[in-house]
Amino acid sequence: MSRKSTRHMVADYLTAANIPGIGAVYASPPKISGTKDAFANIPTGTPSGSVIYVELPEDKEIRSGFGGPVSGKKTITHGLHLHLLFRSNQPAAEDAMDDHDDIHEALLALIRADRTLGSTVASPYPIFQAGEGLAGITSGTGFPKISGTGATHIWTTIAFDAVEEITS
Repeated sequence: MSRKSTRHMVADYLTAANIPGIGAVYASPPKISGTKDAFANIPTGTPSGSVIYVELPEDKEIRSGFGGPVSGKKTITHGLHLHLLFRSNQPAAEDAMDDHDDIHEALLALIRADRTLGSTVASPYPIFQAGEGLAGITSGTGFPKISGTGATHIWTTIAFDAVEEITS
């Protein structure tokens, strides 16, 4: 699976889940992303919305050559980051943080729900393990910031490894 197909497969998996509060999912950050993206596909009047960008900052390949030059296995580990850009028009920042945490928990539940991230049918080299093992899943959330319009903005990164194994 290429880096490109991995990013797109993860974005498709997240989009298909229809998690409430996620307006758009991108396989990579677009040149311009605005408030409309955070509230796209979300019912009108919903106070909070978010955008997710999939990033693949690193890959690692390890080959185990048993039995000759072409009969080995290669384990490819993709270090994935999901960037959650959250925006809320809740009057209280505390309520905005609660909305953020609901979306964050829904994302974690989705990663935990399918260790293949939906890749089993879609790829000849499916991800067989995501968010598993010693690395697990890590999250980092920034402190809420209030914009000049009164909106609360929170940026969270969820990081985990997605591993595939191919014949090489």
